[in-house]
Amino acid sequence: MCNPVFPALRLPFELRRDHPIPSPERGEIRLKIHSVSLNPADEKIQRGDFDHWLDGKLAGVISGLDIAGEVDELGKDVSTFFKGDRVFLVGTFLQSKKLGLDLLLDCGGTPRQSSRYKIPAGASYDDAIAIPTGLTAAYVGLYNHHPHGLGFSPPTNTF
Repeated sequence: MCNPVFPALRLPFELRRDHPIPSPERGEIRLKIHSVSLNPADEKIQRGDFDHWLDGKLAGVISGLDIAGEVDELGKDVSTFFKGDRVFLVGTFLQSKKLGLDLLLDCGGTPRQSSRYKIPAGASYDDAIAIPTGLTAAYVGLYNHHPHGLGFSPPTNTF
């Protein structure tokens, strides 16, 4: 499999086949990646817009922030996922300082920080990676303040 890799800041992607496979640490899961979607953040990372967050940790990182795959290995103390679970996620380099396919999913933290979800039955891996960016784009377009959105009030529920 070829992976689009950031060779270094402000250089075009390179296609590589020899990326090492990481092992999950305590509280992490590892995915066998089936589908990846590039989004505008990937281009901005490559361009250097997020240098102040990445601390120069870009070289050799595989691109892709919207990822879908199968859980193939569990770190110690993981109880919310099992081998074989089909999962999609929104990569959050701001929290983990890991990017793209290097991102091991930390299963700790609060639900608000959670960015990994089980794929619904009947949905393909390609279907699943369209969900995060599609929902985000719709939400921002509807509920963000003008001129970045329509400024509608977001729906709320109370229980």
